[in-house]
Amino acid sequence: MILWNYVDTKIAEFAPALRGMAEMDWEYYLESTARTSFPTKDAALVKQVLRETTTQAEHLSLARALRSASAAKGLLQNLKVPTLVLASRTGDRAGPTEEAGRSVAAMIPNARLQLLDGADGGWDCRDGGPPPAVVAIEQFLDSLALGKDDALRAPSQADGGLSHREAEVLGLIATGMSNQQIADDLVISVNTVAKHVANILNKTGTANRTEAASFARQHEAKGSKPVN
Repeated sequence: MILWNYVDTKIAEFAPALRGMAEMDWEYYLESTARTSFPTKDAALVKQVLRETTTQAEHLSLARALRSASAAKGLLQNLKVPTLVLASRTGDRAGPTEEAGRSVAAMIPNARLQLLDGADGGWDCRDGGPPPAVVAIEQFLDSLALGKDDALRAPSQADGGLSHREAEVLGLIATGMSNQQIADDLVISVNTVAKHVANILNKTGTANRTEAASFARQHEAKGSKPVN
């Protein structure tokens, strides 16, 4: 499952105002949504796409259904599917998307959180490469393939005397993640990740991240948790 800039009803204090706008003036609501949610795109084109993909009645019906819905009611804690939560960093987009992303990722077991930069929410191409959101999704899917094929597993505590958290961090190092990406994935601070990395290098006798990643592959442990 992949969630992009999910905002729970409890957090979306602005939702009633938006619903009121959609009820009173549908065309103005579409234009406002196009300009605020997709600030780097052609507003007229976005408005046209929105108009052609949903009707006012459909939108208001969905809004009513979501009015009393909340992810905090226990459903997410029981999810078993691998989940990627994509969220825009605070200040980049309207709405508390980073706060909401961290909140929902914390509720889903083993969910991966990826914060995205820019007002476009990670969907604009940069430096001629693919959009950051697409890269994050591809990396997530690749990690699922690795886990399914048992190609890469986090080492157990017995492998180098690593703690469970250190084993998780090492597994993510092996996938090529940076400290910031690992921090976002595990919902911990970058400083904490750095401490884990230092402990991992010390315990495994490796000199750098490349050697640590090689250690992870060489010490694949039966019964340990796959890197997701």
